[in-house]
Amino acid sequence: MSDNAQTAAPEGGKRRGRFGPRGRQVTAQARHDIRLLLGDASRSRDLLIEHLHLVQDKFGAISAAHLAALAEEMHLP
Repeated sequence: MSDNAQTAAPEGGKRRGRFGPRGRQVTAQARHDIRLLLGDASRSRDLLIEHLHLVQDKFGAISAAHLAALAEEMHLP
């Protein structure tokens, strides 16, 4: 195996952990929009499609920010 093909750990032989959270970060505005839109509605997973329709109807599209906020609000991975 050539040296270029090896994946070496940084000096010291230990890999560093991730410094920040993974995935798309939710903006405060998107979080507020989704909470306001859903109101007291249930956050159960079986209502995902209905909630997506609400977002589509309200904003005309489902932005990445609103999608991430909805996933967070519904506790989806």
